[in-house]
Amino acid sequence: MLVGRIVGAFGIHGEAKVQPFTDFPNRFSQLKSVYLGDDHVEQAVLSARVHTHVLLRLQGVSSRD
Repeated sequence: MLVGRIVGAFGIHGEAKVQPFTDFPNRFSQLKSVYLGDDHVEQAVLSARVHTHVLLRLQGVSSRD
C-alpha cells in the first residue's frame, strides 16, 4: 500500500520530508519499516513526526547528502 511520497530533505540530520497519502498522518509513528523506490527496498524507520509534512528518520541515513 502506498502511504506517501518523499518530496525532499529536511534539516541536516537526514530526515526525509514525506507527503502523506492518508488523512491520518500520525499513523507514520507506528511504522517499523517502509519500502522505497521501484525495487521496494525495505528501510527501517527510526522516528516519525508530523510537521507541515511527515518527517521520517530512516536507518542508515544520517545527513542531508
